[in-house]
Amino acid sequence: MGSLSTTTELGSGWERGLNMSGEFVRVDKADQLAWELKHANPLLSGFVCEFKFHPKRQWRLDIAYVEQKLAIEVDGGLWTRGRHVRGAGVLEDNCKFAELAILGWRLIRVAPSQIKSGEALQWIERALGLWNTEGKGEGLSESRSSTRNCTAGS
Repeated sequence: MGSLSTTTELGSGWERGLNMSGEFVRVDKADQLAWELKHANPLLSGFVCEFKFHPKRQWRLDIAYVEQKLAIEVDGGLWTRGRHVRGAGVLEDNCKFAELAILGWRLIRVAPSQIKSGEALQWIERALGLWNTEGKGEGLSESRSSTRNCTAGS
């Protein structure tokens, strides 16, 4: 997060990083994204972490903008056969995300590499309406105000 000097991917949504004391620590990618949201733009700070959205199930959202019904889920372990890419995990995610949509939520799923690149932050800003008609983020630096095309959409 803000105090890490270097990080290494561990899979399953975690990184190993050196803190300022030179000790290795585990960094949850959802926590890292929450830290970036909190510090990137004051307009992004109105979120809840680990929000229980369903009235009967114990499902939680990594990050939720409750009033806007915007859910952010970090999919770790994409390249290490983590939970989100194995059969049972995919089926459970499908149930969770179907119920989320039925309840009127919008969902943004991100990978750790998209957090690191800043792409996830840009998607969230856009979903919250923080971009003007020229496609630039309100109050953002010029370097963060352009989005790259998704590889699946180009």
